[in-house]
Amino acid sequence: MLHEPCAKCGRTLLTLRQGASREAMRGSAPLCSVPGCPLVEKVLGFAAPKVKGLELHGPSPPSVFVGRHGYPEVAMGPLLPATPESAPVLSDSPSEWKGLDIATILALRARLYRSKSPVRVDVAAASRALDASRELAMAARPVDAEVTLKKPLRVAPDAQVDAFAAPMGPSVDVVDARVLSNPSVPRKVDALVSDVHADAATAVGELYGAGIPTHHVQRLLSVGLLGEGTRRRLVPTRWSITATDDILAKQMIEEVKELGILDAPVVHSGDLFGNYFQILLLPRPWSYEMIEAWQGEDGRWGMGHDAEGHRGRTAYADNIAGGYYAARLPVLEHLRRVRKQAAVFVHREITDEYWAPLGVWVIREAVKAAMESKGLVFGDVESAVRHMLRRSRDREWLRIAALPREARVQRTLREFGSE
Repeated sequence: MLHEPCAKCGRTLLTLRQGASREAMRGSAPLCSVPGCPLVEKVLGFAAPKVKGLELHGPSPPSVFVGRHGYPEVAMGPLLPATPESAPVLSDSPSEWKGLDIATILALRARLYRSKSPVRVDVAAASRALDASRELAMAARPVDAEVTLKKPLRVAPDAQVDAFAAPMGPSVDVVDARVLSNPSVPRKVDALVSDVHADAATAVGELYGAGIPTHHVQRLLSVGLLGEGTRRRLVPTRWSITATDDILAKQMIEEVKELGILDAPVVHSGDLFGNYFQILLLPRPWSYEMIEAWQGEDGRWGMGHDAEGHRGRTAYADNIAGGYYAARLPVLEHLRRVRKQAAVFVHREITDEYWAPLGVWVIREAVKAAMESKGLVFGDVESAVRHMLRRSRDREWLRIAALPREARVQRTLREFGSE
């Protein structure tokens, strides 16, 4: 199906992906530029449901999206099915999507229409649309909701894909929104939303520590329900995803720095949807480096590279963006679990199997699964690097990777002492 041409534009899904610029792959875009593309409908397994009249109602996953364009004036609102009958299952549970294929995930999410209502991020007086979105964001389970469209929807565009957020269906402008059933709100969520004295970082850490899923914490941060009362702001969804990963990781880094050094080099590996990961843990003080590589139409590999030393970084990881933070968090969770400190190198290869971006949750879940698998222990760094090279399609990463190179040529006092 990836090589089957679209009857309208003549392109294939595979060439759509390969031909996309790096910037387009990191942003939001329709799966195909042709509305109602028959190939996309074939991939999804259905034509996008039509909305009749001005009412859109049904169970929200629950899910809310806050845009970033026009910041600080943004568009936001809940995600709802076109009709109650078209409501998908598993539509907001990244941990449950791992066993599905890309087309199935797209089909699930494409049934969710993204409602948009304008609002300022520092809004003092909430609107009904914002109130409804906040009720949904607090909920742990699907909630019945309803929105009133600004005008009849005449065209049903195809699924929107995004390198940060999960895919979703078309956007619709709304003038009102209402929650129709009582949300099920975890006690800890209710407590932290009500706590106007705890800063956002403290609230995020406490929610995570109480077992609230990361994607639930991201929703709360996005709709401005966390932090000190007078400083709460709406946060665009793609920013809240990375902010949550970053806040939690920084808290864990301080803990990991107090742990003993790893005994020997270890390599963990895993893959998800054509994203292949190798994670090298080096017996050195905490530092972190990531390289992601993708193959272009000419067969050459492009690369993104970002890193931080023991003291961390102050600038945003522009080259890899959200994926850098999504991969760092599960690695730190592993180090904290095994009670060891290490220098970490993550290598990601993006192959043609990953023909539509699904969001950085793919990276987070793939690295998490890799770190939960049994790693291979090596007697020295050189052996670990050779193992990684044998498993790599792209061999250029070794020329760029600083941590493996330094570990191969610079011995630590600890290593001298072990002789």
